[in-house]
Amino acid sequence: MPPILPRLAACLAVLTVSAAHAETPPPVIAGKALFEENCITCHGPTASHGRSGDIRGSDYYRVRNATGGIERMPEIDVTDDEIRAIVAYLAHLKTAQ
Repeated sequence: MPPILPRLAACLAVLTVSAAHAETPPPVIAGKALFEENCITCHGPTASHGRSGDIRGSDYYRVRNATGGIERMPEIDVTDDEIRAIVAYLAHLKTAQ
């Protein structure tokens, strides 16, 4: 095998991973960080656990109401833009099923 082929394969692998990450919209990335900081403990890494069940794909109003504190869920101090980011991340999880 020519010595250049392994190097080309390694470069292609790096470019593929970089392209996949570049395709993730900024709101999804921000929403993931917010979800991991505030929600993952109860809802799990896939947002499909907890008393509320599967919350993947939840809309803005459901997330807004939940972040205001309901039943056993504590209030979370987030802005409207942060709620939209969480919604974007939950939609991303739903489509990634």
